This record gives sequence, C-alpha cells and structure tokens, in this order.
Amino acid sequence: MRIKFLAALACAFLIGIAGISMAQDAGVTAQENEPEYSYGTVVSVNGDAKELVVSEYDWSNDTETNVTFSIDPNVVVENSATWKEIPAGAEVDIEYALENGKKVAKSISVYTMEESEEAGTGAEAEAMPEEVPPEEVNE
Repeated sequence: MRIKFLAALACAFLIGIAGISMAQDAGVTAQENEPEYSYGTVVSVNGDAKELVVSEYDWSNDTETNVTFSIDPNVVVENSATWKEIPAGAEVDIEYALENGKKVAKSISVYTMEESEEAGTGAEAEAMPEEVPPEEVNE
C-alpha cells in the first residue's frame, strides 16, 4: 500500500512539473507575438534586405540608438505609397512583434517634417489662452 502511494505521489509530481514547464513555454510564445510599439526617425531603408533602420531614444541609456526592423510581407503603411518609399529623416510610429528574436514591423505610420510643422502651428495658437483677470469678490 505504501509503495502504491509513493508511486502515485511521484507520478503526480512529474505531471505537475511537466504542466508548469509547458505553461512557461506557452507564455514565451504568447509574449513573443504580442504587439509592441516604437517611435523614431528613419535612418535608412533597405529594400533588398526588407529592413528599416530607425533612430529611437533609449530611455535606459539616455541616448539615441539605431534599431533595425524587418518588414512583414503584409505590413500596413500610412502616409506613404509603400514602406520602400519612406524618406530618411521621416518620423515614424511602428507597431511590431518579436519573431525569432527579430523586430518585425506590422504597421508603419509616417510623419514628414511638413506635417509636423503644420500640426504645430495650430496647436501653438490654441495652447496660449488669453489671460483673464480675476474677478473681485464683494463681501
């Protein structure tokens, strides 16, 4: 009886370990495919290698860092005909996923300097409201 109990306990232990191991592996896979976001300035576009290099701010090191994104075949591009036509110097927002250790761009939104300047003039005019003197309080 005691041997059967120990054998059952050992089997339960091994099944529990296998379940935890499989859950951890599934967590890595799910985490790897979750969308992430980046913002920066385009440094270069390499159509042959299907890569986009973006200079982005690295908050942990307080420096600008060049980051290479592989381009997904079904990438969605906003404000440019194709990703290959994005000019160096353009500001971009990138939605990407980690796939086999690489950052793969799924969506790219392009902002040129002209668009940024146009957006800035309207925002600046609204940012400074006219000063209103305080009302006098009658007691």
